[in-house]
Amino acid sequence: MLVYGRVDVAMLSAISLHETLKAANISEDKVQKSFLVYSLDGYLAMSKNIDDRNIKKWQNPLDKLKSDGTYDLLMLKYWQSK
Repeated sequence: MLVYGRVDVAMLSAISLHETLKAANISEDKVQKSFLVYSLDGYLAMSKNIDDRNIKKWQNPLDKLKSDGTYDLLMLKYWQSK
């Protein structure tokens, strides 16, 4: 509807926008991001009793996934707005 001029604006998450455009076979360069409405982060919480070595066993691989771009690719592929 947005691409065809039936509506002026649509509010979607970055992930749902990507998936919606992909399903409709529409190039992402056909739409323009206007502004951020809100941001939401995810967290992994651990007990204060967890040893720092065990926390590093989680943190170090996560940092590597984020630094090499794998994390973002996984988020695009698997994260779905419910």
